[in-house]
Amino acid sequence: MKPHQSTGIFIPSKNNFIELTDEIAECSLNGISYHLGYHPDQLHHFTNHDLKSNIFNISVEIFTKNIVFILIDKSEKFIERKDVEDYMGGFDMNRVYTSYNIKTILEDGIESKSLKLDFLSRVLQIDDPSPNGMFFIPHLSMNLFFIDGILVSADSSDGLNEWAQHWKNLNPTFFLNYEKEARTYWGDNIGQIIKEINLQADAYANVPNAINNEYTSLHLTNFENINFAMLKVCHYGQEIDIELFRQINYGRYKELQPNKFRVQNFIYEFDVTGNLVNYFQI
Repeated sequence: MKPHQSTGIFIPSKNNFIELTDEIAECSLNGISYHLGYHPDQLHHFTNHDLKSNIFNISVEIFTKNIVFILIDKSEKFIERKDVEDYMGGFDMNRVYTSYNIKTILEDGIESKSLKLDFLSRVLQIDDPSPNGMFFIPHLSMNLFFIDGILVSADSSDGLNEWAQHWKNLNPTFFLNYEKEARTYWGDNIGQIIKEINLQADAYANVPNAINNEYTSLHLTNFENINFAMLKVCHYGQEIDIELFRQINYGRYKELQPNKFRVQNFIYEFDVTGNLVNYFQI
């Protein structure tokens, strides 16, 4: 006789976890989510690759550690809370919910219309929610906009794009170095400072191997930052006109002749219409 197998699905019950024995049409992550009353966009599915365990996955409500269900080896009939706690020890909120992931979660929810105010007000602790309006979420640094109780838009409250937010959250020193450089040249012009950081962060995200790119040493600034925007121009054919060139390198380029400039190790030449026509390393 074969040993009894459990469903492998466990849910919270008071201070422990019990087997879910319901008949579920489809026992996929999405199928289980729907069965338990959640849209898949409302859950984050966490797997701890650093721990050998009979647990395969723990699904939590987005932006939280609130466990909704656990998948374990079907040969196991019980699950100990300590095993769950050990598994969740690898769940780092700052790494799981990076600015990039936050934006992706919200965009997916907006597209599917699955992020309703009653759910988000609970997981994000929104005070005095109303079905229409904007709510600032401090720990996400996001403004959330609702119409008829459904999330319809989400914007960064500080103007930083998703990659600049990624820098700020995961490597604050890296971010602050770019902010310091931008402030040195733009002074108190916050709009231009944010624009410069966003430009460099976007370029960073689109440069092969990012900070380990083979050309980074050619584009180091006086602040030991990498001018990713110009690296893309010089080595990956990124188009640029004279207006954007002046924006990116404000206060840092040297005009050698009309429409001919030096920045770090490169000379750039533009035609009378402002298009880049030549550049070379010196």
